[in-house]
Amino acid sequence: MVVGGILLTPNRARELNSAMLALKDQAKMGPASEFKWSGYKNGQRKKAYFELVDLFYSMIEKNHLHFHCLICDFNDFDHKHDELNGSKNMFRSVNKLYYQLLVHQICRRYGKKGKIAMYPDHGNDSAEIVSFRENVCKAAYFSHGANFGSLMRIQPYPSSKMLPLQLPDVILGGIAALRENRKLNKNKNELGNYILERSPLADWSETTSRDANFTVWHWKK
Repeated sequence: MVVGGILLTPNRARELNSAMLALKDQAKMGPASEFKWSGYKNGQRKKAYFELVDLFYSMIEKNHLHFHCLICDFNDFDHKHDELNGSKNMFRSVNKLYYQLLVHQICRRYGKKGKIAMYPDHGNDSAEIVSFRENVCKAAYFSHGANFGSLMRIQPYPSSKMLPLQLPDVILGGIAALRENRKLNKNKNELGNYILERSPLADWSETTSRDANFTVWHWKK
């Protein structure tokens, strides 16, 4: 399992949004079309997807954007059962992974400098994290000396209406696919390998420095 996201200032978010709109226009993607790992199947718009990866790493190299992700073995989890249907609730475990990433990476690193707003893609895997905000702030304050209330907002938002959310979807999808040795078609395999080739790592089993602009944290339960 891989969770993560990008961190950037409001001005850089507008810059990223404009650049992604330009890529969509060049690829003749309609207003409702999204950049999504799951949607990249037959190699359509290959140039746009590869240029999106280039844009991602270019902004990291310029210190205009940071990327942080957490990787773990989901089989190690004893997922709590959903009280409504008796099945294992995987989404709750995903939300708890975001909690770890927020406390020990995002708020630890940026919570002493200013206020942080989180905009996860709207869905079941972000539904519960909203209720964790106060606990994230407390844990980051006591564990890492972050400003109290450093995480001022968690607001899930549809990626269809917030273009920058589509960028981490593609990057995280590529990381997860290679890390978990999924069977991929030729086009996805090429894109996933390109994401890795442009990264500072030889493979996704490596752990980076916690204070780099591009971080990979292998978390153990």
